[in-house]
Amino acid sequence: MSSIDFFTPVNYNNQIKTIPQKILETVDDYLYLGDKFRVKIFDPNADNPQLWAMQDRQGRHHSWTHTAIKIASYCTLVLPLIALLTKATLRCYLQISSIQIQTRFSPNSQIEDRLPTELFQHIGSFLSDKDHGQLAQVGMFARDAERDAQQYHMDLMAPLKAEIQALPADPLTREDFQRLLVGLITSPSMGHPKYWTPVMDALMEKTAPENTARETIRSHANMADLLATSEEPISPEQIYQFCKYLGQKQLSEIKPWIAYRALEQYLLKPVLDLTSVNKALKEYLTQQATKHITTKNNAYFLPNNRLLGFQETTIDPRNWFGINGENYALWEQPDAENGEVAPHIPELLLEVLWTHIQSLQTSCIDRAFSISMFGRHEAELPHHFTLTLAQRITNANIFLDHGNTIDRREFEKPYYGRNLGNLNDAEIEEVAQQYPAAVTIRRNDPLDLI
Repeated sequence: MSSIDFFTPVNYNNQIKTIPQKILETVDDYLYLGDKFRVKIFDPNADNPQLWAMQDRQGRHHSWTHTAIKIASYCTLVLPLIALLTKATLRCYLQISSIQIQTRFSPNSQIEDRLPTELFQHIGSFLSDKDHGQLAQVGMFARDAERDAQQYHMDLMAPLKAEIQALPADPLTREDFQRLLVGLITSPSMGHPKYWTPVMDALMEKTAPENTARETIRSHANMADLLATSEEPISPEQIYQFCKYLGQKQLSEIKPWIAYRALEQYLLKPVLDLTSVNKALKEYLTQQATKHITTKNNAYFLPNNRLLGFQETTIDPRNWFGINGENYALWEQPDAENGEVAPHIPELLLEVLWTHIQSLQTSCIDRAFSISMFGRHEAELPHHFTLTLAQRITNANIFLDHGNTIDRREFEKPYYGRNLGNLNDAEIEEVAQQYPAAVTIRRNDPLDLI
C-alpha cells in the first residue's frame, strides 16, 4: 500500500463515473499544468479486491491559450482555493489516499531477442472488458518493452554505422571487411531489419563489385571465404538470414542465374551450414519465378474462322540458365578438366521452376497451356541441359515452344516436347475439342478484305 501525491492528477478508467469522480477529474484537470504522471484508478475486481492504480506518463495536453487562461485565473486566488478545498474533500470522500500502485514496467535494457509484442496483445484478447487493470498492465508492458527494444537495437547499431560511414574511399583491407561483415551477421539486431538492414546496405555499397557476372560471383566467393575463416562462430540461423538478405536486396535485380552462382559460393564452404544456404537460395528462386514467370493470353487461328485461346508463359534461358562464353553459365563446370558440361538443370532450380509451372497450369485448366523458351539459340543452350524439364512439361500435357530458330526436323527429338504451332490440322482439332470453352468465333477484321 502506498499513497498518491496530493498534486498528482488522477483519472478514473472505468466508463461509468459517479458525480464525485467527475468533479475530481475536472478539478485535477484545472490544477494540472505539467507533464507529470497521471495516475489511472481502476475499480476493484475479483483479482484486485482493493482499489488500485497505475502510473501513466501520458497526460492531457491543452493549447497555450487554454493554459494561459488557467494561469490567469490562479491570480484571483479564490478559484484555485476553491479547487484545492474541493480536491481535498473529494480525496477523503473517495478513499484513494492509500491504495495499491502499480509502477511502470522497466525491462532489462540488455534485451537481445525480439520482444513478443503480439503475445501481449494476444493475452489481452483473453481478458474481459471488465478486467481494466490487467488490460492496462498488458498494454503498458507491450508499449514500454517495444520502445526499450527499439532503443536497444539503435544503440547496438550506432557504433558500426558510424564506423562504416567514416570508411575512406579506398578498398577495405581483408581484416577490416571481415571484422565488419562478421560483426553485423552475428549482431543480435540481425533479426530486426529496420535497424540492421540499412547498416548492412551501407557496408555492401562500400564494397560493391563491378556490374558484371564475373565480378559479382567473385565478390560473393570472397565473402563466403571470409565467413568460413571467421574465428567468431556463425550460427545456421545467421547464415540463413544473411543469404536471405542477399537474395532480397543485393541480388534481387540481377539475372537469376548470376544470383544462383553467387549464392552457390556459400554452398562451396562446408564449414557454413549448407541447409541454411539452400533454404535461402530456394526462397530467392521462388521469389524470382513468381516475379518473372507469369502467364498471358494468346490465341491460335483455327479453320472456319475460329480462334483457340491458350495461356502462354516464357522461361528465357538467357535469364535463368546463362549465356555461352560467360564461363559461369549453369551448364558450365569450372572444375571440369576436359570442359564437360552439366548434364541437366541444377536440382534445386529444376524443382522451383517445375513447382511454379504447375501452379500456373492450375490457373488455366479450361484452356491449353504453352511454355516458350525463346532465347535458347542466342544463349547457345545445350539441348540436353533442359531435357528433364522438357520431359516433365510434356508428360503434364503442356506445350513447349523453343522458337523458330531451330530446324523443324529437330522437333521429333524428345527434349523438344509438343509445340502448339507445329501441330497438323487433325491434331489442333483434337486440342480444340479438349478445351471447347477456349474456342471462339473470330470477328471479321476489315483488313481481311484488302
